[in-house]
Amino acid sequence: MPEKLRSINTKFWNDPYIEELNPSEKLLFLYCLTSPYSNLLGIYEVSQKKISFETGLNQETIRKGFERFGKDSKVFYKGNFIIIPNFLNHQRLNSNMKIGITKIFNDLPEWLRNDVLGNGSEGLGNDSEGFEKIRNGLLKYEIEIGSMKEEEGSKKKEKGKPKFTPPSLDEVKQYFKEWGYKESVAERAYYGYKENNWKDTKGNVVKNWKQKMQNVWFKDEHKIENKAGKDPRNNVITFDK
Repeated sequence: MPEKLRSINTKFWNDPYIEELNPSEKLLFLYCLTSPYSNLLGIYEVSQKKISFETGLNQETIRKGFERFGKDSKVFYKGNFIIIPNFLNHQRLNSNMKIGITKIFNDLPEWLRNDVLGNGSEGLGNDSEGFEKIRNGLLKYEIEIGSMKEEEGSKKKEKGKPKFTPPSLDEVKQYFKEWGYKESVAERAYYGYKENNWKDTKGNVVKNWKQKMQNVWFKDEHKIENKAGKDPRNNVITFDK
């Protein structure tokens, strides 16, 4: 296991919460922060048997300690995972470390990711202030990483990806007509995207205009009246708008 450096502020021992803990609980809490299995996210896997071996605490003491920490929303322990809600708030991260955090999170089991994001059970207290801090932290890092990648992408041209060429009005009209949809709707769609530089309502660049028309504009109310034939969407694989 690679050696890691974990810095603990001396204020740790003067923290009102830590002062109220008994000696065994203080040791367990300190272990959670400095464990050799810990990571930048503050969510990592380690068994209670391993914790017992490395701290000298018996498993019953460890179990009771985690019960108290969880009740106070300080540290959660579930499925052999230690989760420290406030861990990210005490980290100073560079760009590479932020990328590492998102990778660590994405590598977690699905059930744990759902609990942290508040989409799973309430067993981890995911409505607590602590888990809100994790969610906000992850969102912040994803936004910053996205901006960084976008900046890098502007400096380097992506290879192997064809450049999007906007269709003409006639092409859009013909496409709608072939599938049994109104010309007036085709015009609305065309000018709407054209005026927005071929970006959708969410600001995403349209990469496949035909797929976008199918997903957004091919609706029953836009069909040509008395047009025979099957609904074209039955033969199309659609994705989110």
